[in-house]
Amino acid sequence: MNRREFLGLASTTLAAGCASICANSAFDDNLAVFISDPHVNADPKISRYMYPREWLIKTVSEILALRPLPRYVFCFGDLVFDHGVEGDYKEARKILKPLMDAKIKIVHAMGNHDRRLNFAKHFPEAAAHTVVPGRYVTVTHLPYCDFIMLDSLKGDNDGKVKGPVDGELNQAECDWLKANLPTWKRPVFLGAHHPIHELRVGNISLAEFLGSCPNFAGWIHGHDHKWLPSWATAWSTKRRTLRILTLPSNGLWGDIGYTIFRMNPTGAVATLVSKDFWNPVPDRPSAAVRESILCSRKNQSCVFAFENVNA
Repeated sequence: MNRREFLGLASTTLAAGCASICANSAFDDNLAVFISDPHVNADPKISRYMYPREWLIKTVSEILALRPLPRYVFCFGDLVFDHGVEGDYKEARKILKPLMDAKIKIVHAMGNHDRRLNFAKHFPEAAAHTVVPGRYVTVTHLPYCDFIMLDSLKGDNDGKVKGPVDGELNQAECDWLKANLPTWKRPVFLGAHHPIHELRVGNISLAEFLGSCPNFAGWIHGHDHKWLPSWATAWSTKRRTLRILTLPSNGLWGDIGYTIFRMNPTGAVATLVSKDFWNPVPDRPSAAVRESILCSRKNQSCVFAFENVNA
């Protein structure tokens, strides 16, 4: 079966998978799925970039097939393609609707390709959960930890033009973090679309700020389209090591896949479900094919462990 035929099965299996879920399906409150950078494009005129839509359909069908079901799906931004037009959000909601129908809760971050105004028109329920008015900042309480999703989209517009690629936390977000995170009572993960080194809290780096928060457990982000467990050092806080996980793209370029996140009393384990790898500018087609096979095999089922700071 070639790649096109494989993805073509998704549309037919999705409906069947959703129909098999009944009202009393068991959920695992300690199980979540992370997806990032789906880049859904609904415009057939941009036919070259229709395939991320098929990857998201396939991912939704696989999530619905999990037993038990995850209680949450966290989407780390760039839900739609290019500059966040309404039609792409309409299509994205249509694809994600089977998850919502199955009572799986979806938590969204804003990426640089997103637009808050157009997102709000098709995901109006998301605004009800923010703790910072005007931004999408959410707190999710899980059995053994909490998860804070930040909004790192710089500025906003109506989706007619491209915006800045880099990210930022606005003043209201920084004020909320400074008022709440240093005294947070439970292990807490933070996430956003952009990487930690691009973001600041006031006049200090986000890494230095998080290093001073006793119950901070790890940083998770998208944007870079690659699976990359790593560490950062908060030098001003006795050289504390911060665990960081970069997520793959759900279907555009780079590492392609999603992440299963299992929490337990002593921490959490993130497992990559690797689907493909694609170099967007290959030097030679044959080399790109070899690279795709090698990267997919190397990354498949890679894990990264987070340990709770107070376990």
